Amino acid sequence: MSKEIRRIVMFHTITICNNTLNLFSDKVAACLRKKGIDVGFINLNAQGTELADEYVREINKGFDAALAFNSSGQHETSMQEDNVFEYMHVPFFNWILDHPCEHIADIQSNMKNYHIICLDRDHVSYIKRYFPNIAGVHFLPLGGDLASDDIDYSKEAFRNRKYDISFTGSCFSLERLGSIIGNLPEELRVASVDMIEAMCDDRSLNNEQAFRYALQKNNIAFDDSLFLKYSKITAKTNPFVRSYIRSEVIQYLAASGVKMHLFGDGWDDLEDLGNIVLHGSVPYLEAVQCASDSRISFNIMPLFKDGLHDRIPTAMLNGSAVVTDGSKYINEIFISEGSEKELFLYDIGHPESIANVLINALEDMDSLYDVAQRGRKKAEQSLTWDSRIDELINILRG
Repeated sequence: MSKEIRRIVMFHTITICNNTLNLFSDKVAACLRKKGIDVGFINLNAQGTELADEYVREINKGFDAALAFNSSGQHETSMQEDNVFEYMHVPFFNWILDHPCEHIADIQSNMKNYHIICLDRDHVSYIKRYFPNIAGVHFLPLGGDLASDDIDYSKEAFRNRKYDISFTGSCFSLERLGSIIGNLPEELRVASVDMIEAMCDDRSLNNEQAFRYALQKNNIAFDDSLFLKYSKITAKTNPFVRSYIRSEVIQYLAASGVKMHLFGDGWDDLEDLGNIVLHGSVPYLEAVQCASDSRISFNIMPLFKDGLHDRIPTAMLNGSAVVTDGSKYINEIFISEGSEKELFLYDIGHPESIANVLINALEDMDSLYDVAQRGRKKAEQSLTWDSRIDELINILRG
């Protein structure tokens, strides 16, 4: 029997990742309120007794569930030496935006009514295997965002957009991440390097598959418990591979002469970027505007092998044609071939071929516009925040 959800509590946290966690929280709250569910917020920027007052205020109002992005608010307050949500017998839903290996300390919760929401179905399988005591694990990608409510989707406006191609995404320092990995205990350092090489050589591998291969290659004995322990220690391999692949793709595009407008941190470390125009980091809402200003929104999946990144539905809703690598989920829900194509797919295993996909797409502006419009219609049908929140409400009700 499903539970009635009348009111939930969410969290505002420190500004990280261009304030995306707070903006996502606000978007979710607005959609829930439209559907008749009240939402309260706890300000985690408060300190000491002020933070306690934030919790007391919401506890006095009452709520049926707590919802956080990336564990915000999960640990801050206890009641009678128990987690406040556990004490109140209220379910806590943690919507994780990265691979679970980057959040193991948070996921190892003692709460009995603790739920994880993932952006990738492989992540769901990972948590079900290594965290069997978690009450529920759910798959739900994020919704797409609109730059404004009055976007001109006409063909003429499409032709006159500011950018041919844009990409919004940062690149972590490989030197800094490599230094962290280099300081790991010898066995795990060697295994981490083998894992990185495996994921770069075979780009269909997910994190778990590559790490299991690396441990076995180095004759490191492990069961599920030890695998989780080693995954926690070597978690920086994931952002290393992500940044390595991103930088490699951009360097191939630069060498090909493709002109792209790139928004994000960390790209200054790359040399000889040719026609790649660096704009630096921009706030999340400006990144959404970039999609509205672009004929093509380029995407590199963040190692989600069976999931979806919000850059894709956001680009589509803003009338931009998407060029991206695939995943099992992307391949299931989008048409990428023939006359009904909704996006362009490239093979991340052959980065040298990506430039031709972009160049060929730009050669036929009418066809490019048609792909953008089919993608927009697909996103409007099922990839908006409103449609995702319908799915979220079902998850919250249990």
